[in-house]
Amino acid sequence: MPVTLRQLTGFERASLASGQSRSVSFTLSPEQMSAIDKQGKRVAAPGSYLVVVGGTRPGFSGESTSGPVLSDRFETAGQAWELEP
Repeated sequence: MPVTLRQLTGFERASLASGQSRSVSFTLSPEQMSAIDKQGKRVAAPGSYLVVVGGTRPGFSGESTSGPVLSDRFETAGQAWELEP
């Protein structure tokens, strides 16, 4: 099933003073990880996903002043399933 290469699924600004750190957590729902299939149904499918946190928008060619970009990959398994509208 073709899927979107990049998708913003959430946003929260975390302002920090110089030298300060903060933990941030979030949960991705099946709806946020779903796509529309060829029949027009919203489907959550197994596969490999890359989560990226921080930095700037994709394709931005300027210098990032927002700090490091963190990323991690995870996989889901099983059968694809249709989500209720």
